[in-house]
Amino acid sequence: GFCGVYKIEFPMEVLELSKDVGNEDLKKELAEVSRMSLVAKMDRPNGIGIDGNNLVVAECCQGTHNSKCKQGTSRWVVFQRKNSNKESYTNGDEWRRVSTIEDVMEKSNDGCADGFEVLDYPPGNGRVLIASCSGGLCIVDLQEEKVVARLLTAKRDGCKISNVANGEDRLFISGNCGVWELELQKIQPPMSSRSVEL
Repeated sequence: GFCGVYKIEFPMEVLELSKDVGNEDLKKELAEVSRMSLVAKMDRPNGIGIDGNNLVVAECCQGTHNSKCKQGTSRWVVFQRKNSNKESYTNGDEWRRVSTIEDVMEKSNDGCADGFEVLDYPPGNGRVLIASCSGGLCIVDLQEEKVVARLLTAKRDGCKISNVANGEDRLFISGNCGVWELELQKIQPPMSSRSVEL
């Protein structure tokens, strides 16, 4: 088989009508007007999300059959559109790989990079991924392009994390052990060091 990341384009008027998914004529029309194009060839693309103008794709490396994507490797690939028009993802925009964030946890047989959420943390100062990864749950700093923290759920409880969803003040995390809820602390951005005259 072939692994990759694809882009499917639909005209906006068809997307507005697509809310009625039971309509057979609409399904045929969607199939006729959509265009699918390859964004990138990848070894094991899995979780996918948008961070502003960037597309982030997790690669789920498992086993030893692929020397480029071995068990214990967590990888997130960041793509950026060559056309930076934020209003549309259509009209033949091309994507380019701008970074690859990779973390290897030696001798890990538990889990892989899969689902993630992009969060603003610390507020106003940076972007992070809260992501499933080898060993459990990782915090990935998108500016520093590295894993900055890992919660070892697999080693402790045998829980392999698969997906993460943001619920405003909490995260929902799913895996082979069920669904967890993790409350997030509210952090105030640091005060500016500027002096203010009153």
